[in-house]
Amino acid sequence: MEIKIWGKSKNEEIEISLADHIKDVLTVFRFLSDKIKDENLKKLIEIVIKYHDAGKVLPYFQRKTLGNKTYQPFEVYTNIPHSLLSTLLVDQDALKEELKSIIPDELIDTYLKYILSAIAYHHWRENFYDIVEGHTNVFEQLKRLTSDNKKWNPIEENLKLVYSDIDAVGLSINKHWLDGLENGIRF
Repeated sequence: MEIKIWGKSKNEEIEISLADHIKDVLTVFRFLSDKIKDENLKKLIEIVIKYHDAGKVLPYFQRKTLGNKTYQPFEVYTNIPHSLLSTLLVDQDALKEELKSIIPDELIDTYLKYILSAIAYHHWRENFYDIVEGHTNVFEQLKRLTSDNKKWNPIEENLKLVYSDIDAVGLSINKHWLDGLENGIRF
């Protein structure tokens, strides 16, 4: 059975895969990017676009938000805004390596923060304040999910499937950062 991973849904007849959605946003950006004169800025924006919706692989988002009833794995373990999860899925070390070809070394950490912030907050919601300030148990729930390989590995496989033909550096849950968030460090 083919796993369908949606990026958007208008109704049950029209579904847009997550990979196609990311590619579509990149295409639109590239069409409009001639207005941006700074080539490095274009590259940075493309990085944000590539990662902005990675968190949509979470079963809760697929099944509850998009209505993708056939999504596997089917159990809805936890809910975290997809943009915040997307940020936690970026391999920061690999991204820093990519940034070395774009910006001076002394600015990499600063631009990494800009990129991660753009990904995390591309859909601001009222509940974000409570989440980023640590007033919810969302990171505790996510930690339980990612610690259970039987539950998490199929989600990571779906992530690999989505990104199989999108030029992006590594995607995998940042367990170190997640540990900190679970222990009260602010997002």
